[in-house]
Amino acid sequence: MLVFEAEPAFVIHKRPYRDNSSLVQFLTPAHGRITVVARLSSKLIGKTLQPFIPARLTCSGRGSLLNLRHFEPEGAGLLADTRRRMVGMYVNELVARLTPSASPSRRLFDLYRECLQALAAATDAPPDETERALRHFELRLLDLTGNGLQLEHEHDTLKPVTADEDYHYRPGDGPERARAAAGRAVYRGETLIALRGEPRQWRDEILPESKRLLRAVIDHHLHGNLQARQIFDYLKHLA
Repeated sequence: MLVFEAEPAFVIHKRPYRDNSSLVQFLTPAHGRITVVARLSSKLIGKTLQPFIPARLTCSGRGSLLNLRHFEPEGAGLLADTRRRMVGMYVNELVARLTPSASPSRRLFDLYRECLQALAAATDAPPDETERALRHFELRLLDLTGNGLQLEHEHDTLKPVTADEDYHYRPGDGPERARAAAGRAVYRGETLIALRGEPRQWRDEILPESKRLLRAVIDHHLHGNLQARQIFDYLKHLA
């Protein structure tokens, strides 16, 4: 039987399961993404068992489905307002769909926690630090799941990427020199080079193009059907 106590955890996803219970996906450093049956025996548990709240988790069981024994929040939720929570749901969906279950990773847990902290601290005034935090998270998550971007050289000629050239990007392979009338998205070499560095060094001008690039790569791996993004785009359309 697997038993662990007071493990740091975040709720990634929750859905109803049988009578007065929920199936909850948690992200933990020592056990990775796990699924737990939570019997909601009190209103307090139901209220605190929410995303974006740092917590300690105690559970036990056999196989891939564990039973919740104790859940102890450690402070308030990191994302308070509606917009940030919606962005956080997108982050959660990426974790749920790109990462394998029961695959321990302290680096992933730390990346996720740092992303929530960056989103909580971000301001919407230019430069939009929310976008910067998201692009950094997407890049590093792709790296950690074996789907990292190759940004150093053209995949077909092996020539180094240069700032003053335009490129297409082929997921799984890398950049290739842009061709006239190719009917494909074009990215500046400057953007590809910048994404190799630290987010604090990114110029604001590369953020829209890096968003298009990472969206295309993530859509390739997840077949483009992210629910959180569809909801977010719909609400932006209504606004």
